[in-house]
Amino acid sequence: MNRQAHINLLLITSLLLIPFFVMNDMTWASEKKVTDKEIVLSTDKMLKDVNMCLKQAHEFYQKGDYQRAINQYNQCIEIHPQSYASYYSRGMAYYMLGNHAKAVKDLDMAIKFNPANAISYGTRGNAYHKLGNFNQSIKDYSKAVEMNPRDTASYINRGNSYESIGKYDEAIKDYTQCIKIKPDDADAYYNRGIVCEKTGNYAQAIKDFTKVIALNPQNADAYYNRGNSYEGMGNPRNAAKDFSKVIELNPKYENAYYKRGLAKTALGLKKEALTDYRSAAKLGHKESQDLLKKQNLNW
Repeated sequence: MNRQAHINLLLITSLLLIPFFVMNDMTWASEKKVTDKEIVLSTDKMLKDVNMCLKQAHEFYQKGDYQRAINQYNQCIEIHPQSYASYYSRGMAYYMLGNHAKAVKDLDMAIKFNPANAISYGTRGNAYHKLGNFNQSIKDYSKAVEMNPRDTASYINRGNSYESIGKYDEAIKDYTQCIKIKPDDADAYYNRGIVCEKTGNYAQAIKDFTKVIALNPQNADAYYNRGNSYEGMGNPRNAAKDFSKVIELNPKYENAYYKRGLAKTALGLKKEALTDYRSAAKLGHKESQDLLKKQNLNW
């Protein structure tokens, strides 16, 4: 589990809402005050055609064929140039292809044609976050939670953006707010634990990672980061136990061998530590390899 998890979660949730957007698009088009030209575009045939076009595009999207989906969304926009569902969905497809700049442009259009949809702001926030424009992503996530105060994904994502610019107190507030709304959200505890660990609040970090483990006992990353926090508190014995659990869950977790080696060195278990450094080095862990080279030891 990592802090990217909730960004993906929001995208998946948004995709599931696309069929609603199609129907909403149709209602919006028929209710909006339009010019004579737009009245022609808003005929029943046009709405039927764009609805069918979007369904076909969504099928490509669901299969992971994002470029074909984009090509189909292009046709949808030609049929209905003010279809926010088409712009939103094409923006999603661009996002999945890693073209976050184009995703932002399409989400701008989606918001222009339907500014009342909170999901569009949250998704555009994801694209801005990927572009490293954290101040703008924070604005979009803030708009999303203003429109939907129980939008836990946007609280977590805003927390991630705050963390990215070093506003750790604000990040913790957002993760905590998510926990208040959804007390069993493992990602919120995990992310808060990461920030607490980063800021030296090891006691709280341990509590948060322990909660994550209670919610998901197979989460190797939670054990690993709790081990780091124990190490930070000067408790190598507990740290070694957590790193051992990480290795049990994922025998190829090279950092866990290295960190357990450090913990065992601190405990005076030099032979066991050497075994761990060698295991990490065999998995390609550079620091372990360098450490062994300095001692003229192979692996």
